[in-house]
Amino acid sequence: MNLNLIKNKILIFTVIGLLLQGCYSYNPVRIDPDEIIKEVSISRNNLSVESADTDSFTLQDAALVMSDKNPELALLRRAYKGASEVADTWAPLPNPKVEAGVNIGFDLDDGGNGKDVQPFVGLGFTIPLGPRISRLNNLNEVLKERSFNNLLATHRELYLNLRRNYINYIVSRERLTEQEKIVATLQNTQRVGSKLLKLGTINSLGLNSINIEYNRVVLDRIDREITLVEETAALSELMGVSSDLFENKSVISLPELSDSLPELQELKELMLKHNTSLSRLELQYKVDYAALRLEVARRIPDLDIGAGYEQEVGEDKKVLGTGLGIELPIFDRNQQGIIEAQSRQDNTRLAYKSEMNKALNRLESGIKRYRLYLKQYKEIESHLIPLSQKNIRSAERALRIGSLDILLFLELQKEYRDLLIKQIDLKKSLWDALLDIENITGYPIYMFPDEEENLKHDLKEGKNE
Repeated sequence: MNLNLIKNKILIFTVIGLLLQGCYSYNPVRIDPDEIIKEVSISRNNLSVESADTDSFTLQDAALVMSDKNPELALLRRAYKGASEVADTWAPLPNPKVEAGVNIGFDLDDGGNGKDVQPFVGLGFTIPLGPRISRLNNLNEVLKERSFNNLLATHRELYLNLRRNYINYIVSRERLTEQEKIVATLQNTQRVGSKLLKLGTINSLGLNSINIEYNRVVLDRIDREITLVEETAALSELMGVSSDLFENKSVISLPELSDSLPELQELKELMLKHNTSLSRLELQYKVDYAALRLEVARRIPDLDIGAGYEQEVGEDKKVLGTGLGIELPIFDRNQQGIIEAQSRQDNTRLAYKSEMNKALNRLESGIKRYRLYLKQYKEIESHLIPLSQKNIRSAERALRIGSLDILLFLELQKEYRDLLIKQIDLKKSLWDALLDIENITGYPIYMFPDEEENLKHDLKEGKNE
């Protein structure tokens, strides 16, 4: 055997291995605020839907824009891409180890014919004996699955939040419209009051009361405008576009909700299938199990194989050696890692039970709140508003003939206005109660007229992406 040839090959492979370490490169990307603000501004000023040039703005339009432009979804898509790249890259075997140096001899015999300084070189490999590598690959696959599930769950949550914000936006517009009608009514009352003052039916105190009431409802209208700005901003933030693109478009009127909800058992089944918090914990439990299996695999030690070449100091001979090595798992069998992984899995299971309990409690209380709000809404719609309208008509006739005090008339008007606003507020509370139930089930219970069946199917099956 030509030992010099073996020595040269070892050195060559060592140099090649070290050079290969520098083959992987990346392109650094810096944050350019000026460039980013341009990109964001362009994106925010484009609805990017087919109906962008129409006069209407539907929930489906808002959902499509949000899916395309919402920054949180973009971030989660990138996180899923990163998890996919890691999972698609199989975990490598341990790197080989190289050692090189010199042996220096002292107090050598005078009769030796070798050199007092001789080189040595060694090469070692580590071979995993257990399933550690395959279980690490399995963990990365499960982490990829969890990332995808988180993307779908967040998309669903954002869509349900979009429904809520879209409804709040419609309600705020209805409130403002109703407030503008109230302002117009008080303007008409002002004109009537001026005529009655000239006729002597009311005095200046009565007319001042009308003017004070008018200015009060104008202030209320400004409050409604502020609320609409806030609801528009919330909707705009979810969609990732400027509110200027849709705030002047027409929207549908909120339809009347059903007097009944699905049965509790049906809602529970929907919750088990689609609740996003439970879904996340289920995937986390799967990740914990994969991590536990990996920790168990780490109990098995690796096999070390090594080879080396050297020359004896002070001797004219060369030595080529090889050997095997393995760690004896007598004391350290990764007990702590296994215990910690088992604890994380147990904690996730307990968190799942806790979240289930909270979800069931919110579901049951949400159903009760919905029914009570519905009872209030029916009462004000069927009885209080018709009675108040009847009083207003009678009061207007009495005021014209001078048999009713203007302050009492204003009080009756205010009572009627408050009932109209109360009706709109109850409609919002009714929708809020329904949307709370939908957030628990993770699935829309009531579908808007403009929500297509394929969108409903996508949400149910998790195919948004």
